[in-house]
Amino acid sequence: MLPLQFLLLTVHPVVVMQLRHRAGVLDLRITEWELRGLERDYAPASFDLGVRGSLYADRGGRGRGCRLKGHLEIAIACVLPPPMRLVPEPVMRGVAETVLQRLAEKMKKDVDVGLIADFRKFRREKAAAAAAAGAATRKVNAIADREI
Repeated sequence: MLPLQFLLLTVHPVVVMQLRHRAGVLDLRITEWELRGLERDYAPASFDLGVRGSLYADRGGRGRGCRLKGHLEIAIACVLPPPMRLVPEPVMRGVAETVLQRLAEKMKKDVDVGLIADFRKFRREKAAAAAAAGAATRKVNAIADREI
C-alpha cells in the first residue's frame, strides 16, 4: 500500500488479504497487517485493524450489462502513544476519518485494477486451454480417420 502521512509521520501499512468465493460473492478480509516506518515513540501501544468486505456482480437488467458492487467495513482501534495524545480529539478524529477514506479509496482502486488484470489472465488461460483441447481433439480425429 502507499505510505500514509500524518503530522510529519509516514506509515507504510502492509496487509495480507484472504479472498474466498461463495455463491457468486467474493468475500475478503485482512488476515495479517503491519505498520512499517513508525519510530518506537510514535507506535501505538495497542493497535487492531479489521477489514471485511464482499464483492458481487450486479446484473442490473435493462441492457446495462454487469457491474461490480461491493461492501467494505474498516475498523481501527488503538491506544495512542503519549506524544499523539497532545493532539486535540476533534483534530485526531478528522485526520482518522481522512486516513480511513484514503485507505478505502486505495483499496478499491487496487481491487478494481487487480480484478481486471486477474480476469484478463483468466480469459487468456481459458482461451489457451480451449485451443489446446481443440487441437488434441483434431489430432485424435485425424488418427481415427487414418485407422478407418
